Amino acid sequence: MKLLSKIIFLLLLSLPTLAQDILDNQGIISLLSSKMSQDIVITKISSSKCKFDLSVDGLLELKNGRVPDKIVKAMFTASPPTEIMNNEDVIKLSNSRIGNTVVKEKLMRTPHKFDVSSEALVRLKQAKVPDAVIKDMILSPYQGANAVATTRPNDVPNENSSVAPTVVSQYNRNPNERDARNNNRDAEQDRKKEERELERAERDKERDEKNRLRDAERAKEKEERNREREERYRDRDNRSTSSRNPERSRPVRIRVVNDLYDVRGLKKIGESTSIASKPDGRQYSLKNDALDKLKKEAEEKGATHILIQSEVFTLTPVNAVKLVGVFYQ
Repeated sequence: MKLLSKIIFLLLLSLPTLAQDILDNQGIISLLSSKMSQDIVITKISSSKCKFDLSVDGLLELKNGRVPDKIVKAMFTASPPTEIMNNEDVIKLSNSRIGNTVVKEKLMRTPHKFDVSSEALVRLKQAKVPDAVIKDMILSPYQGANAVATTRPNDVPNENSSVAPTVVSQYNRNPNERDARNNNRDAEQDRKKEERELERAERDKERDEKNRLRDAERAKEKEERNREREERYRDRDNRSTSSRNPERSRPVRIRVVNDLYDVRGLKKIGESTSIASKPDGRQYSLKNDALDKLKKEAEEKGATHILIQSEVFTLTPVNAVKLVGVFYQ
């Protein structure tokens, strides 16, 4: 009996402590400062009685405490704010460098009454409020502001009651309904995103196939052109060989050299420039034609050696070879 009495006494002592376990902003900051994981903190929020200060000043406190946006969103769900938000609050949040995610969550979760007149919008822009936040303010200028003073039937006091009416917004009565709408919206956006990605992948596949067929066709055409060009060159070379001047095939007594050492001690008797050109002509064939001209001129002058000083091959619509030779005897 003594042991049972002690147990009951300890339980009675612990009841006030349990009743006072209300999670607030400072509790969240303390949990995170003790290196507690975000998942555990969110689980603690969902399973505790919460009374968070999510006003503008409260959000600044959470920002200074380095509370992540994910946990702030969970705090909004567990303890939605009831104060009415206005333009000045939005400007204060934007100037405090709080992330757009938290600002938009604040707009969605808090009853507000915004001034979206032209003058007010200009002032918001001058205060460097992000365009996405201004757009949300225009689309939803009023939310729950007219229902803040609404009382629940069960909270209406009787004549002998000293309990004041409870102030509650229409939004706070249906947080699950808004969460369901948000989840459906996110699911629809994800579905549309997947459809766009599939369409993009299909277009990329079709484009790659078209490019592959085009490249194969171009390679085939190029190969055909090269084959025709080779045949054309072969026929022209054959015709050039058969129609070449008789002097080309007769024995030549003139020696052609490229080194000055080979003409040392000989007498220089002149020099000349010879050019041979032909449409699509081969370099070696044009060089032989130009050399034949130099030899013929050297024979006329009585030279025995030709020193080639320079050789230039020009690629034009009419290919040409230019030889500069010095005659020695």
